[in-house]
Order: sequence, then structure tokens, then C-alpha cells
Amino acid sequence: MRVAFVSGNREQLPDAVIPLGLLYVMASTPDRHEKVLIDLCFEPEPEAALARALADFAPDVVALGMRNIQRADYTGRGDTLLWYADLIATIRAVTPAPVVLGGSGFSVMPRRLMDRLRPDYGIPGEGEEAFPALLAALEVGSNGQAIAGVLRADARPPGGV
Repeated sequence: MRVAFVSGNREQLPDAVIPLGLLYVMASTPDRHEKVLIDLCFEPEPEAALARALADFAPDVVALGMRNIQRADYTGRGDTLLWYADLIATIRAVTPAPVVLGGSGFSVMPRRLMDRLRPDYGIPGEGEEAFPALLAALEVGSNGQAIAGVLRADARPPGGV
């Protein structure tokens, strides 16, 4: 499978950061998968850069890392949810590949973000085991239902939350 790992973080204040979590998940993905990292932090036109990179790579799966849900500039104002909604819309406009959302920001409130942003899958917490397991399931046509730690957009827990 071809897997695009997208770092959606654009925060540069107080400092830009390396997308370590996403890189750990990328490193844990077996080498039989073709992988590419798309880091949008310093792109002057990030949505256009993302669309071009996805069109060129033609992924089977897009793993989107969400580092923050709030801006990190110390103002306490604003969140990044519209930004991630726009990224998912850009991904969906370019490729039919399923979107897997994860990262520290996603892990803060995963079920609410699944409902709001509507990725196909979500992985709260560490993804080094769950993400490769999800890829293995997708390879054989499964929807990943039996994988611990993987949320699916088409599944709701008993009782709703």
C-alpha cells in the first residue's frame, strides 16, 4: 500500500517542532508499504502543496497528524479545528483514500473530533501498533473493526458518546 503521512501542524510560535509522533508511526509502518511524509509547517500555500503531493503520490491511505487543537501562540484564542476540516476536505477532493486521524491533539477528545471532522478512522494515543494493524486489515478488505485502539466513523459505541 501507498501511505501518505501528513503533518498538518502549522504552529511556529513559540517554536516550530518536528512531527515526532507522526514520524514514530511512519517508522513503525512495515517497509513493504511505500511511504511519504508531507510536512505542511513551512508551506506558503499548504492546501495547494498538499493537493499536489497527494495527486503525485496517489496514496491508498492518508495518515493525518493533528498536533494541537488550540493555537500555541500564548494568546489563548483560536483553535485549529477549521484548519483540519479544510485539510480533510482537500484530501477528499484529491483522493478516495481513507483518512486516518491521530496525534496528540486528536487524542485530547477523539470521539468529538471523529464526529466533527469525519475522518474514516481515528487512532487516539500511541499509534505505533494500531496503525500498522489497521493497514494490514485494509490490505485484506477488512474495515478494522476488531483492532483495539482504532475508531471508525461508521461505528458508534453503545450509548452514543
